[in-house]
Parts: sequence; C-alpha cells; structure tokens
Amino acid sequence: MAKVLIALPHALDIVVEFMQKRGWGCACSDEEVLIEIETSYADCTLSYKWCDKPPALLVSCEFDLPVPASRSVALDELIARINREIIFGHFDRFPKEEFLVFSIPLVLAGVGEPAPEQLDALMDIVSNTCERFYPAFLEVMEGSVAPKKALTFALMDAPAGIQ
Repeated sequence: MAKVLIALPHALDIVVEFMQKRGWGCACSDEEVLIEIETSYADCTLSYKWCDKPPALLVSCEFDLPVPASRSVALDELIARINREIIFGHFDRFPKEEFLVFSIPLVLAGVGEPAPEQLDALMDIVSNTCERFYPAFLEVMEGSVAPKKALTFALMDAPAGIQ
C-alpha cells in the first residue's frame, strides 16, 4: 500500500513566527513568505514556498540583475561552474524576467515541521553563498573577468560547505 504524504499547512506559519521572533518583517500569503534582505552588495528577496510532494520548504534568494545579452553565455557558464562547486542549493537564471536566483530545499518528509535550527541553517547557507558569489556575477556581467577566473576568486578562502 502506498504511503500518503500529508501537507503541513502550518510550515509557513512556523517560518513567519521564526521571522517575527528575530524582528524581521515579512509579507505572507497561503503559498509563500517573502522577506527583503540587505547584503553587502545588493538588496534581495528571500522566498519560502511550500511543496506538497515531497513535503518541503523551498527557499530562494532572488537578485535583480539585468544581464546584457552580450554577457548571457558567460553568465550561464559561471552559473554552471559555481553549481559544480557548491554542496547545498543551486543558482539559476531566468532570462526573460532578468533575475538570478539561488534555491535550496528543506525536505521535511517524516519530520513534521521545520525546527528553528534548520531555518537558521538555511538562512546562513543562503546568505553566505549569495554573498560569496555575487561579486563574481557582477564581474562576469561587466565583462571584466572570465567565468573561470571569477569563480577562482570567489572560492579563495571559502568556508567549509561552499567548496
């Protein structure tokens, strides 16, 4: 007999409570929690979305980075190179909408709900990964550095879990 996966409708409520306890404002809907964050380089939108199968929170950090058409191939190469190096999550680009996103899932099958420690870990992974690679994206988009060299600079002295 197949096991039925049960959605956790309160998982996003737990995310909202987590944000509020830390004094972070957020916008909420039944399907998503959004928070605006500031990094050293840019303002980003952090999104928590619920997925039913498997039960998971998908955390995404979106950057508004218009990509010149002449740099799209180089940027795609950099994204592929970075994704081969990082352990958790991945970068992707949506050319029509002109934004770059870093995504990481938190699979909750059999767990019941996300723990504060898991949410803290996700925030750390997202912020550290985005901070580390944002300058590489800018350099490649400006055409000042080739993708391979931009990645080499970004990985210098990388903390554990990034490379």
